[in-house]
Amino acid sequence: MELISFDNTLATLIKTKNDFAKFLRIIVILTQVMFITYYTYELVKLLEHLVYIIIYSFLIVISIVYLVFYLIRTYKTINKPNENNYRIIKRIFRFAKYFLKLGAVSFGVYQIVKTDVTTVMILLTALSIFMLVLNIVSELLVTYFEGTINRFILAFYMDREENTLNKLIVNDLNRDNVIIPNEEELRNKIRADKERFIVKKERTKKEPWIVKKIKRSIEKQINDDEK
Repeated sequence: MELISFDNTLATLIKTKNDFAKFLRIIVILTQVMFITYYTYELVKLLEHLVYIIIYSFLIVISIVYLVFYLIRTYKTINKPNENNYRIIKRIFRFAKYFLKLGAVSFGVYQIVKTDVTTVMILLTALSIFMLVLNIVSELLVTYFEGTINRFILAFYMDREENTLNKLIVNDLNRDNVIIPNEEELRNKIRADKERFIVKKERTKKEPWIVKKIKRSIEKQINDDEK
């Protein structure tokens, strides 16, 4: 008997995950373009001040470099570093990106409140704030939904492996069509996957000193009685 594969279900989950990722990519790219435009406008407007020229030139270069890197990383297959290191680098980049953008729009709001600005400046600042908030909210939501979908996909594969194991045990499956035909090897893989992804390791909590003292007293009393 052949396994029920549920390939359509799996394909739907993967397609949904890819759609979320595509939506987030569009938001990130639009946000970067919006802020590059905003920085360029500020640079042109403040050409008489050397400090602002340096600051906004730096922001423009950083934004363009990040956008190019993001596009290459997204649309081209590149070798990622160690997973933990990659995660740390990604968080640092994300923090720096949001920190610089928040600083820029905060200065823009300060200019609007304290000085006379053009309508274009007000419009660009408002759009930049909107895109930044949309980017942050979208990233949080997409990260959550992608994690949820990944857990569904993992559960799907694990259920299929358990179904395969049950059919192998009762000899109700052609072993030539199974990736891992050995029952013991498949059972060990399922157990390892459960321990790694599902079963939460219980955290050992330190007992309060008073509890330890009471236990020692009881143990001592028991030992004395035995003597």
